[in-house]
Amino acid sequence: MSVGSLRPAALLAAGAALVALAVVGGDAANFALRALAVVAILGLAAAALRRRRAATIAPLAVYVTERHVLGRETGVAVLAAEGRRLIVGYGSGGVALLTELGPAQEHLP
Repeated sequence: MSVGSLRPAALLAAGAALVALAVVGGDAANFALRALAVVAILGLAAAALRRRRAATIAPLAVYVTERHVLGRETGVAVLAAEGRRLIVGYGSGGVALLTELGPAQEHLP
């Protein structure tokens, strides 16, 4: 189980338990404070990684604006992606870019 998979409530409960041990004093207190510091650092690192991953993973919006079948397994399609319009050919051998058109037009509801 990774720190990132732990729920914030579980981390807070563990931190509260460690603080309670630290109040008691002695060697257990030193250990509790060190463990609390490690848990806090790992929690902050997991939160930072989660936030960074969420910011860098953005879905690419690709829309098929037109499609024309040319044969049993072949055709052409006009795609709109990131402000570009592309004509692609598709068939049993895969998909190939045929050409790029001008900028994509905004879709009206």
